[in-house]
Amino acid sequence: MIRKFFKVCVVLILLINFHLLFAIENIKFSEYKKIPNGQAQWFSFSNLESSQTDFNFGLRIQLDPEWHTYWLNPGDSGAAMDLYSIDPSISAEHQGRKKVEVQFTYPERIDAGPLTTYGYSDAVYFYFKINNQKILKADFLVCKEECLPASVEFDRSQESLGSAAKIDLSIQAVLSMEKIPRIFKNDSILSSYYQESLSGVSWNILAPENINILDVFWYPETVIDHKKPTFLKDDLNNFKFFTPLSFLGPEISKKALIVYKVQDKTLSHVIVFEKQAPALFIFVLMAILGGLILNLMPCVFPIVSIKAFSILKTSGQELNQVRKENIYYSIGVIFSFISLGLILSALRSSGQYLGWGFQLQNPYFVLGLAFVFFILSLSFFEIWNWNWVPKFATHYYSGNGFWPSFLTGFLAVIVASPCTAPFMGAAIGFAISQSIQVIILIFFGLGFGMSLPFLLIALFPKISFYLPRPGIWMVYFKKIMGVLLMLTVFWLIWITFQLLNTDKNKDIGNWKNLEISNWNLMLNEKSPRFINFTADWCVTCKVNEKLVFQNEDVIQFINENNIAMYKVDWTKRQDDIGLKLSEFGRAGVPLYLFIPEGSSIPIILNELLTPQGFITKLKEQKRENL
Repeated sequence: MIRKFFKVCVVLILLINFHLLFAIENIKFSEYKKIPNGQAQWFSFSNLESSQTDFNFGLRIQLDPEWHTYWLNPGDSGAAMDLYSIDPSISAEHQGRKKVEVQFTYPERIDAGPLTTYGYSDAVYFYFKINNQKILKADFLVCKEECLPASVEFDRSQESLGSAAKIDLSIQAVLSMEKIPRIFKNDSILSSYYQESLSGVSWNILAPENINILDVFWYPETVIDHKKPTFLKDDLNNFKFFTPLSFLGPEISKKALIVYKVQDKTLSHVIVFEKQAPALFIFVLMAILGGLILNLMPCVFPIVSIKAFSILKTSGQELNQVRKENIYYSIGVIFSFISLGLILSALRSSGQYLGWGFQLQNPYFVLGLAFVFFILSLSFFEIWNWNWVPKFATHYYSGNGFWPSFLTGFLAVIVASPCTAPFMGAAIGFAISQSIQVIILIFFGLGFGMSLPFLLIALFPKISFYLPRPGIWMVYFKKIMGVLLMLTVFWLIWITFQLLNTDKNKDIGNWKNLEISNWNLMLNEKSPRFINFTADWCVTCKVNEKLVFQNEDVIQFINENNIAMYKVDWTKRQDDIGLKLSEFGRAGVPLYLFIPEGSSIPIILNELLTPQGFITKLKEQKRENL
C-alpha cells in the first residue's frame, strides 16, 4: 500500500515536470543479465534526439548488499568500468574494439580500513551515447572484501529492448540523471583555486551563500591520498581544505568533482583548481597589525612596563638619547621575532609540528624564564645588593645604552608568545609554510608592528616632552611594576607544574576533552559543536575562558541551544594537535571553531571574543545553516 502511494506521488510530481514524464515513457530495458553478486540491465531512451542529450543508452547495475563497484577514479584501489563497442565484421582481435565514453554519476566514499575508494553500492546507472554500434561490452569489478571481475554484453542484432519497464526503474533512471556532474568554467557560480606552500596545498572554493559543499572527489592522478578532507568555511562562504604536498599526484590539471547541496537538492559539478600565488602583501599587513595589537595583550604588560618605565626616565633628557633607546628596543623586538620564526620553521621542517609559543611547552624553559623574571622583579624592588644575584643582571640592566633596551625588547617577544593577537595567527600560519625569505619578511612585520609605537617616539622624540616628569610618584610606579613581574613569576611556576602534570586530559564541567584521534567522530555528530583549541600558558585563552565562556548569558545560550563544548588542550606538545592546527592555517592557540547543527564544516571565530559577540556570531551561523 505504501509502495503504491509512493508511486502515485512520484507520478504527480512528474506530471508537473512534463519533460521528465516524456523521458520515462521512452525508456526501454533489456532482460536481466546475471553478474557476480548482482544483476545488470541495458536500457535506452528510444525517442530522444541526439541534440537533446549527451547520452541515449545506459547500463543499470543492481548489486547485493555490502558489494560495490567503482567510479571513474576508483581511489586507493579498484578499477573503473571500461565500456567498448565491438565491430564483428573485423576478425582480428581487438581491431574492431572501440572504447565508449561513459557518463558517471557522482559516487559515494567507501572506506575499507586505511583505504578510501570512490564507488557505488546498491543500484547505479551509467549513461553513454551510441550510434550504429552493434555489440556493447562492459568490463568492471564487483567488490566486497575481495574483488570479482564482471562482464556483460549486449548484441543489438540478436537482442532487443523490451517494452516499458516497471515505472519505478524508469523513474530511478531519470532521477539518477540529476547525479551526472555539470561542467562549467571558473567564471560561473563556483570559483576555485589552490596555493602551494612548503608543507602542503590549500584548496579554496568560493561559492554563493545558498550552496553548501558536501564532498570532493578527485579525478585520476590528481592526488594519491583520497581521504575525505576537513572543510573549513569562512564568512564569505569560501570553503577551504588542506592536503600535504606529498599527497599530490602527477596530474598538472587539478580536477575534481564537487558534490554540494542547494535548496535541499544534491548536485555535482566538475571544476578545475587554478594555481594562485598567495597575496604576500596582505599577510605582511596582517603581521604588522597583529604585532601592533600585541602591545595591548595582557601577557605583554609586565615586560612592556619595563620599557614604559625607561621611557618615563628619559622624559626631559636629550632627544638623541630618547631616539637611541627606542631604536635599540625595536631592534631587540625584531631580532627576537625573526629568531623565533627561523627556529620554529627549522623544527617544523624536521617533522615536528610546533607552533607559536612552542618554547612554553618545555617546563625547563618556563622555569628558566621564571628565574629571569624573578631577577628583574628584584631590580624593581632595589635589592640588587644581595650577593647571590647574578652579576649579569646588574651589568646589563643598570644604566642606559644598547643592552638594557635591546634585552628588554628581546624578552618582550619571548613573554608575548603566550598571546595571539587578531591577524597574527593567520600571518604566522602562512609564514611557517613558506620559504625562508617569506618567513623572515612576515616575522619582521610582526616585530615592526610591535615596536611601531616606540619607533614613532624615536622618529619624533619631542613626544617625550609631553610625558610626566620624573618624581616621587615613579618610586611607587616602580614598586607596582615589581609586583606585576613577581605575579608573572608565580604564573610561570604554575605553568611548569601544569606541564609536569601527567593527568590533565579530563572532562571538566561543560567541556569535553577532545582527542584528535576522535575528530571524525565529533564531525559526524548532528548537534551544534564548539571546539576550543587552548593551552594553560596561553593568556589570551584564559582571558576568553574567564570573561566569555564563564559568562552567565553565554552559558544560558549554550544550554538552550544544546551546543556540545569541546576542548583541545595543547599545553603539552602533541604533534597531532599541531598538524590539525595547520589544517586550519594556524600555528598556535587560541583557535575557536563552530560547527552548526547537521553540518560537518567548521567555521573559524575570532581570537578575541566578547560575550555578546560570541552569541551573535553563533546565531548568524545557525540562521545561515537553516
